[in-house]
Amino acid sequence: MVKMEKRSNCVSEVTESKLEANEEEEESMTRDRKATTGTYNGILMFAVKSDIWLVAVASILMIASALTKPLQTYIIGEVVQHLNDYKASKDREYSSFMSRVKLLCFFIILTGIGNMIVSWIGIFSWMKIGERQAKRARSRLFHSSLDKTTAWLDTCENIMGNISQANRCIEELRAGSSEVIGLLIQTIASIIGLLITSMIRSWSLTLVTMAGAPLMVVLGIVFSRWTMRSAETENELSARAAKILDWSFMNNATVKVSNGKYIEILRFKKLAEVSAEAYYRLANSIASSIGLMRCISLLMFVQALWFGNTQVIQGKLQVGQVVTCFGSCLVLVIQASEISILLATLQRAQVAASRLAKLLNEENISNANIGLYPKEFKGRICFQNVLFQYPAASTISLNYMNVSFEENELHFVVGKSGSGKSTIAQIITALYQPSSGSVKIDGYSISTLNTKWITDNITLIQQSSPIFSANVQDNIGIAVIDKFESLNDVPDLLVDDALQFALLDEFIDTLPLGKHSEVRPQSLSGGQRQRIGLARAKIRDTPLLILDESLSALDHENASKLYDKIRKWRAGKTTIIITHNLRYIYEDDIVHLIHDGTELRRGLKRDLDDNELLSYCESEPTTLKEDKDTARSTLTMNINDYLHNPVILRDLEKSENSVQTEEINKEHIFSIYKILKGSRSFLRIDLFLTAGLLTSVLGALCSPLFAYSVSKLLNAMSVREQINNFQQFVVTWACILLAIAVVDGISHYVSHFFLSYASERWILNLRKVVFEKLNDQNCSFFENDKHSTAELTALIMNDTRDLRNIVSEFIPIVLKLLIILSAGIIWAIQSGWKLALVGLSFIPLVLLINYMYCMLLTNSETHYKNKVAILENINHEAINGIKSIRILNLRKAFNDIYFEKLQDIDTAGFTRALHTGFGVSLSSLISSIATGVSFLYGMELVGSNEYTYNQFWQVLSLLTLSLANSASLMTQFPDITRGKRAGTLLLSLLEMKASKSEIEGYVRPIHFPSEVIWFNDLTFSYNNSSSSGHMALKKVTFGIKKNQITTIIGESGSGKSTITSLLMRLYEVPDRKLFICGYDINSIDIDWLRDNIAMVDQHPKFFEGSIHDNLVYGVPTSKINSATIEKYLRMVNMYTFILSLPEGINTRIGEGERSLLSSGQIQRLAIARALIREPKILILDECTSNLDNLNTQLIRSLIKNIVNQKNITVVMISHDLDIDTISQHSIKLKEGMVIND
Repeated sequence: MVKMEKRSNCVSEVTESKLEANEEEEESMTRDRKATTGTYNGILMFAVKSDIWLVAVASILMIASALTKPLQTYIIGEVVQHLNDYKASKDREYSSFMSRVKLLCFFIILTGIGNMIVSWIGIFSWMKIGERQAKRARSRLFHSSLDKTTAWLDTCENIMGNISQANRCIEELRAGSSEVIGLLIQTIASIIGLLITSMIRSWSLTLVTMAGAPLMVVLGIVFSRWTMRSAETENELSARAAKILDWSFMNNATVKVSNGKYIEILRFKKLAEVSAEAYYRLANSIASSIGLMRCISLLMFVQALWFGNTQVIQGKLQVGQVVTCFGSCLVLVIQASEISILLATLQRAQVAASRLAKLLNEENISNANIGLYPKEFKGRICFQNVLFQYPAASTISLNYMNVSFEENELHFVVGKSGSGKSTIAQIITALYQPSSGSVKIDGYSISTLNTKWITDNITLIQQSSPIFSANVQDNIGIAVIDKFESLNDVPDLLVDDALQFALLDEFIDTLPLGKHSEVRPQSLSGGQRQRIGLARAKIRDTPLLILDESLSALDHENASKLYDKIRKWRAGKTTIIITHNLRYIYEDDIVHLIHDGTELRRGLKRDLDDNELLSYCESEPTTLKEDKDTARSTLTMNINDYLHNPVILRDLEKSENSVQTEEINKEHIFSIYKILKGSRSFLRIDLFLTAGLLTSVLGALCSPLFAYSVSKLLNAMSVREQINNFQQFVVTWACILLAIAVVDGISHYVSHFFLSYASERWILNLRKVVFEKLNDQNCSFFENDKHSTAELTALIMNDTRDLRNIVSEFIPIVLKLLIILSAGIIWAIQSGWKLALVGLSFIPLVLLINYMYCMLLTNSETHYKNKVAILENINHEAINGIKSIRILNLRKAFNDIYFEKLQDIDTAGFTRALHTGFGVSLSSLISSIATGVSFLYGMELVGSNEYTYNQFWQVLSLLTLSLANSASLMTQFPDITRGKRAGTLLLSLLEMKASKSEIEGYVRPIHFPSEVIWFNDLTFSYNNSSSSGHMALKKVTFGIKKNQITTIIGESGSGKSTITSLLMRLYEVPDRKLFICGYDINSIDIDWLRDNIAMVDQHPKFFEGSIHDNLVYGVPTSKINSATIEKYLRMVNMYTFILSLPEGINTRIGEGERSLLSSGQIQRLAIARALIREPKILILDECTSNLDNLNTQLIRSLIKNIVNQKNITVVMISHDLDIDTISQHSIKLKEGMVIND
């Protein structure tokens, strides 16, 4: 359904209601931003006023749940007191005693039922609070990224690494602000309740018991600071490692052809190892806290028992009072020690909140919806004395520019690469604001205009149009999404008209599902991507259109047709075409000649001298001069091997100084056993793992020993008259308890730290090997929708954190459970088999519930995590194409898609919260029922004199301990199930076989025959969904001579770039269909191949780093030479430009849209990078498509010279027939077939 009425020219006219709606929406977003940020950067930083009632209800429920523990303890004390009174009474009546005991045991079970209900709802409510926090955090992160100014995006380092780490921080924030806070409130409330209960029964015993509490608080604060510091360091290092993954996966073709995968593997290994060291410090801090807290807690318990016995002997306390205080303090100190585990999670959440706050509270928020929104757009543009310099650049792009574009006219802007042409377009579209001077649109200063008004009325199509992971129809329809409710509402007629206009009909016919076929950037040629961009411009049909080298990748025939169509379509409308190609400019067209950031000439083409148009880039810029010796020193670099190469060490120095988404639901999540078995080679059985497991066993044995010792002292209080030298007896067992407490604390520290260390090394090895495995996959792997960059990066750096819980948490818990159950069962049966069997009958039920809960939670956690992965993919895609989203006004489209997926997460989170709350509360209920039944039957056995006090307390202590540990497994299931999903995905990656094109081959040719390349009846199709059934090459046969220039010419989409990809073995090549130096390309050593063949892509990729590091990327150290670098920079006409930069060749450039270099400068740097490799074969894929006439001629001359001087074989891919003038041999392709040779 159409949201607004269209103008006659298909553009919606803004009404007063629309303006009011925009203002209301902006005010709402501002209120929400203020409500969820402010100055508070804590765990609940995204909470709003409407959350107060939910927080209050959830807190009350958890407090109510906590009160059941002291209540149960009080009831148990009453049961014991009744037993003592019954035994002491001479007129005792067994039936009366049992009736009172039955009532009290029923109350124990009743409190368990009440606890289950309130605990279930309470945990569910807190998890909903956490989900709300995460939802707002994700929304804020997404909108904050879209709201940042372009200047901020250009200057911010490691955006993708930080975003990847921010996604993990959101998960840690969600975990810390959900059930963990609920459990903390429950624990604190329980402690307070137990303390009050204990104080009521005996204030003196309670104070003695809690004497060590202040020490626990002090230690908690100290270890909290250490933990947070280590967690911050680990997050920072993980973000830097994630940047490497993102670059390697997003630009895998560049990495491969440059032989850069070895560099990336080494860089990643180094950063991953440093990150692991930060985690070791984190694990040591947490383990120390757990060990000391546990030891102190047990020591507090020992002093309580000793003092209680003394008070009973002196007649100051009754046994029931001591048991109540003892039971209260027992639960109290155990819960107090468990606080350290909860605090560790909260501390990580606090670190995550701080990192998110730093990212979200960065300034430089654009005021996109603030400003004037005129009702009419005419299209008159005027620059007056505009000075502009890109934020991360050191040179001026516009130097007091004065230029005007009259309305309803066709304007051509020409000039050499780097002259400022594209900058004009980016300022007109408000991507940047001028440093000084004024830019006016229809008389309004651009700084006073609403950015949405600008994007509603201006369309800028750049040279490289973004292709989103969607079908062709949606890729085009998305351009007008702001005028419709959804993509489904965009009329087919509009899309079909745009497809026909952009000459995409034939391409659509080759796709299996036509315009409904899914496409990805890698599956389209440069010309096809540009035509999709032009189709977007047609469907938008705005009053002002700017085409920035938008047809440079098209062959002459198609470009001519499209220029004619554009002229007819844009007649009477303001149109600005930025180009370096003069052949499509008519004599009566208006031409603006731009040079060094100023308008050099303006007029009709016929009034301008043709020689003047061709001479504007006659020489290199000399405005910035530098002493020759200084200049040379700028270019002089130390030669290092890979281990000392700056491109490897850059991130390490910074680090040390800063110290298959939906289908996973259908797949079977592997069991923990299968995950451990499949990755056993990465989990080394050494001192750390062995010692960790042995100390886990020791810690597990401490529990039944402690319980047995406690039972001795409890029994002694009731039968003290029967014990000789009672005081000595108490002291002896108290000392035994002290020893057990110390051993228990030490064993918990050693087991936690050693197993955490072993688990981190495990995932460290997995990370390294998985990254190597992925580097051994060819390009078709990364073109698969299931293998998105965001998902792979998150899996390796984020999800593996969950995986390590299997070794560090799950294995010791299971081991401890088995030890305690075995010891407890044997000991309990030996002490008293009747009561033991009654109690043990509940253990299978608890374990069955654990198993069912695990299965249930595995499904809900996996479903939830899959939804999160989809959302992170959208976020990644949006940030990568942020400029295009702004230029094409696609924010609404991404907002709608993002919100829809956010709702899916909300639904999945609701189900997960229900399952988690139910599992934990049900386990608590079973424990209460088992306690009530065991006490009832035990009282019956003791009351009838069938059991002694000693038997009763031994059996009951061991049974309670066994049930408590069985139930404790529940709390680990959420982390374990997330770890199982990560383990399943990692094992599937580990089981992948390396692509043959990446590893096979052993021949390293020495002799280059006259026919160096031979295609032998080669047929090829890409293995992805968008091109299945379509042959890219059909029975291609031709040869390429040594030391000659061979051009391959054809229309866009004819298969030219496919030939270059096969020559670099980026895809699987059929056997004996392609020969290099007389050998089947599949038999040639892949490293030799890529060392001796260099390729310049149509759209070269550079990473975030210095110009020098980019130029020598993947080059063997033996070939790195400052003189060679300088020579080739001069050859491509970039030497003087680089010298004009303050840091010379060490100047840092950004990645992708953030490079801040013109497309022509990037192409020339890419050519220099290829020549520095000193290849035997040089492949140039449309290498001059972005160059002005002079630089094009310069590159052509360069190619001819290097062929003659260096004996290099050159293969040039082009759609330009003029390229034939420098070639000795040409091959023409059409629809994947050779039509002449």
